Formats: sequence, structure tokens, C-alpha cells
Amino acid sequence: MLRLVLFGVAFFVFEASGFANGTLVNQLVFNQYSLAYHEHLPAALKSDENGWVTGIGLISRLVQDDSLFVPMMQVELGSSDMTYDGTFQNGSPTTFKRQSIIGEAKLIFDRRFPALVGTPTLSIGGGYLFWNRPLSYSEQYHFTYLTTGLSLQCIQNPGFSLGLSVETKFPISGSLLADFKDQGATRPFDISHYSGLTIAIPVQFTMFSRNFEMKAWHEVFSVQASQVQRIFFADGTFGNAAEPASVTQKFGLTLFTAI
Repeated sequence: MLRLVLFGVAFFVFEASGFANGTLVNQLVFNQYSLAYHEHLPAALKSDENGWVTGIGLISRLVQDDSLFVPMMQVELGSSDMTYDGTFQNGSPTTFKRQSIIGEAKLIFDRRFPALVGTPTLSIGGGYLFWNRPLSYSEQYHFTYLTTGLSLQCIQNPGFSLGLSVETKFPISGSLLADFKDQGATRPFDISHYSGLTIAIPVQFTMFSRNFEMKAWHEVFSVQASQVQRIFFADGTFGNAAEPASVTQKFGLTLFTAI
């Protein structure tokens, strides 16, 4: 969560500076997406989660010379009542609902090439992803990543445009903090081997003399299993545990409005 606060401070500095001769364009972001989380476990065990996430965020984008890499900063926070569908360690089933908090912040630098067909835009940058996942104990996921992307304008007419974009995430670091609370054990797991891929279809159009912007998207985020670690509890006992490999899929629609 501290990293989200630091991104917020950077956002404020970015806003105040105006980044030299550029013009800042600010947007409010509304995000609605389905989240499906699946852990790769032995056949007798199961750990899945599904739900709809509602998020709200801010984007600040610099508009200036196309010959430069220009910055874009985005901060978003989402909440959802997720449904857990899994098993206990003995294989007996369990299902329950719980609230999940997801936060993400990005700093991206875009470079447009308006002279080329499709007006391609190359993107490079980095970000931070946080996921609070309360179960019978608490899990907090932290991912810091590099990102690259490419977008194209497939249709570009006055009053309407449709594009296609691809974004990839590469790991800088990843950790899972498993907090067993009343049992007195808190243990971080190294999950820094992961990858992410997002495909999006952005649409812009004019209606009733107003400009609208939205984006349909699909993300696949895969995490490899951590190493086995020994966990010591308050009563003097201990056990071995590892975070299993997992894959998270998201399907969403994002709406943008100028502020």
C-alpha cells in the first residue's frame, strides 16, 4: 500500500509540474471487469475465486510533440465481493464470499508515429499491483513490473475511431505476505516469476456533440509456484508451505471521461 501512496505523491508532482511545454489532459476512469482466479493444485484440491470488480481511477496524460516519449500516469483502486470455491487440505469442499481490494498504479511513456500506417504508438514504463485477499487468514500480493505495449488505429474517421493494443508485463519483483494472525506466523513468499498479457480494443466516438472513449479488454496474469518454506507458529509448532502456481483472467470494460 505504501507504493500506491508514493505513486499518488508522484501523481501530484506530475500534475503540478505541467512537464515543461506540454499540456496535461486529465481523465476520470470507471472500470468494471470479471476476475477469475485459479490455482494449479493436485486433483483432490481446489482453490478458485470469481467475481466482478468495480474500480475508479485517475489518468493524467501529457499532450505535446509527437517526436518525444510523453508520460502518462494512472492510479486505480477497485473493490469486489469475491466468491471463493475451493477445498480444505483434506479435500472437503468450502465456499464463501469475501471482499477483495485491488490497486494498481502505472507510469507509462508513449511515442506516437503519426506518419506510419495505423498511427502506431509504442509504450514503455512500469507499475505496481496490489491485491488484498482475505481467506481464513490474510494474503497480500505485491507485484512491481516493467511494461511494454503497442497500439494501432484500425479505423480512423471523423467522429469515430477503433484500435487494437497489446501490453505485456515483465517482473521486477513479486511477493505474497501470508498473515496467519492469531496463530502468530507471518511469512513472505517470493513469487517474482510471473508474466502478464493484455489485449484491448479502444473505441472513441462523438455523439450529441460530446466525445466518448471506452475500452474492452482481456488480461491473463500467470504466476509460477514459490519455493517451499518453513512456517513457525506461536505455539512452537511449524509446517511447510508454498504458494502454488496460478493464473488470473480478467475481462473488462473501461470508460473514460475528461475532468
